[in-house]
Amino acid sequence: MGFDKDRDENAFNFYKMMYTDLPWALFDFDHLDNDNKGYFVTLKTKSELEVAGYEDLTKYTDLVEQYGGILRLSGDADFGMKCKSTFNNNQEAYKCACKLIENPDEIMHSNCNFSLMAMNGGMNSNKGFRRYRDIFPRFLYAISQYYEIKEMDKKTEFVQNNLGTWNTAGGRPKKDISKETRNAEQEKKYKSYIEQDIPALICFLDTFDDIDDYCVKTFFWGKNSPDIKKLLKDIKKFGAKVDYTSINQNVNEYCELAKRYWQERNKIIEETNKKNK
Repeated sequence: MGFDKDRDENAFNFYKMMYTDLPWALFDFDHLDNDNKGYFVTLKTKSELEVAGYEDLTKYTDLVEQYGGILRLSGDADFGMKCKSTFNNNQEAYKCACKLIENPDEIMHSNCNFSLMAMNGGMNSNKGFRRYRDIFPRFLYAISQYYEIKEMDKKTEFVQNNLGTWNTAGGRPKKDISKETRNAEQEKKYKSYIEQDIPALICFLDTFDDIDDYCVKTFFWGKNSPDIKKLLKDIKKFGAKVDYTSINQNVNEYCELAKRYWQERNKIIEETNKKNK
């Protein structure tokens, strides 16, 4: 079975080792589900969590009780390094990246660049295509904008317009289909997207206090340091100014951020490996 490397069995062994604290401990890494692209995990039941010793789940009550079997997490490659998508098929930009990073495609598909991400609402698909094209800083900047919104109706609108996409045939977002032209199957999918996927994604994102809490827990497994804080600040700053139309003019800075990111993550991975020996 040819699953994507960030969603195969080896990747999930890595995720199981690294993602051990809440909210990740709410998910059942011992029983993986799969689709045609790879594995994913769903929430444990409330009774399973209580048996495991998680009795005070006040912060996660809505998530566990309302979205069990609905909320799905899978793996994703963080910093994109593909010529066709990230660098818009610009050979000169890709060659520049190859000079700065040896075998960028290979390191893109390694553990130091793999993280968990919600699948609901097409969040993981949207990151890889359309406006973001796996430009990690740009996507993080979008998530940071989400955490600045307080009103639920505005959160919903933002997620629909910026983080999610409902029409993800084969994982690749297609052009949105209007209500007038949707067939019965597409209408059913759209209804599920609006009534289940988007609320589940919002509920999951809201278990984190803010963008820094989301980043530290998701990408650095709860570890923080002055270097990581500075790195996250620089990533968000870069993401605010660069998108897929201007990435090719900013390859050097993009690659330097990626190298710093992998360096910090590798430190934590090495420490975790030592503890588990």
